Amino acid sequence: MVFFFISGGHCMLWERILIREIRLYQLRHGHRLSIRATAKLLSSMLHPFKGTEMCVALTLCGWDNGPKLIYVCSDGARLQGDVFSVGSGSPYAYGVLDRELRWSLSKGEAISLAREAVFRATHRDAYSGNNVDLFHITAQGWRCTPPLAL
Repeated sequence: MVFFFISGGHCMLWERILIREIRLYQLRHGHRLSIRATAKLLSSMLHPFKGTEMCVALTLCGWDNGPKLIYVCSDGARLQGDVFSVGSGSPYAYGVLDRELRWSLSKGEAISLAREAVFRATHRDAYSGNNVDLFHITAQGWRCTPPLAL
């Protein structure tokens, strides 16, 4: 399973293209593409557009023998990490995450922290949106948290 965290029109286009390619891979090979392979596929598709005005910043999330979080940007760069925030509100979100994040958080605490980080980013940054969908991803699958107003 792959989740996309996106913003902007270019990202939405590339999300649809990548979903199509993932589905074609699964039909041809009979199994899902790993998160790392998905990031590599997206990176190779974006690389020809390096240096153009296209702006894409996707964060891929999923579970391949453990949690995976990979950031892919429009120049084709791929970064695997534990925490990513993308966009103009990122400094505000990172401020909250740097202060509050601990790896021993309960599921409820983690969801509250994610909401707080997005709230601070959208409250302080005029160019950040105010819509957020939070997902809890485990080896058993994913669950979307109930929507709450920021």
